[in-house]
Amino acid sequence: VAGDATLAGYDVNVNAPVGEDLRAGGANIRLDADVTGTAMLAGESVEIDGIIGGDTVITAKRIDFGPGARIEGRLVLYGEDADEMNVPESVVPADRIERRDIEERLKAGFEERRPGPVAMIGGFVIGVLVLAALATLAATIFPRGMERLRDIVGERPLRTFWIGFLTLSALIGATVLLILTLVGIFVAPAILVLAVLLGFIGFLVAVYVVGRAIWSHFGGLPPDTFPEHAIGGTIGAVAVSLLALVPFLGWLAILVLALTGLGGLTVAAFRPELRTNH
Repeated sequence: VAGDATLAGYDVNVNAPVGEDLRAGGANIRLDADVTGTAMLAGESVEIDGIIGGDTVITAKRIDFGPGARIEGRLVLYGEDADEMNVPESVVPADRIERRDIEERLKAGFEERRPGPVAMIGGFVIGVLVLAALATLAATIFPRGMERLRDIVGERPLRTFWIGFLTLSALIGATVLLILTLVGIFVAPAILVLAVLLGFIGFLVAVYVVGRAIWSHFGGLPPDTFPEHAIGGTIGAVAVSLLALVPFLGWLAILVLALTGLGGLTVAAFRPELRTNH
């Protein structure tokens, strides 16, 4: 390999030279050839019997070095017993070895992946803007329909939530039954996609309904123009996005809103009636 090599498997055996950097992960890693650049090796067992020209990072429970092993750069060892791992002077001098606990490695990786405050705020703002834009677009294209849905949901929210729950349950149940028939297994994915799409549309309806309710509470008039629709959509997007940040309860609230909006769609489309016999 003239350039870099990235390898993964249960047993990884490198017995031909790598022209630049090597990254290898697996249960058992054996390096019997030279690596011109750096090397990152992670496995239960790592065996090295070649020359590594650059810095090397090894995460392993057991390391063995053959007579031809040599590391020209620095060696960083990660392991539960990194301090007890034996590295011969012929491989790399002790002053070029850094030993670290595996928990530090995992913590460092988590810290690297966790977004910073600026990224989190930016992601929140972008999410709000996208949600507000979609809700505003729907209200602008279907103004009467969105207002009718608002009236349906506002009149009997518990009823529309229950109907939305039944609608989604019916779609998922139909998918399972189609899969059992084998013949309908090709239609089942389309039903699942439809369920997800309807759930998302129901969520957009709920966002707009929430925005309109807050807007009306503070004396806002029913929307007639695009800016007025945008105000309702933005208020709803901000309120729902903030609600989603509540630990443990946020996702449940979003689910309830989506099912309520879906119930409003079902009532508007099919006018189902829930009757009780006395």
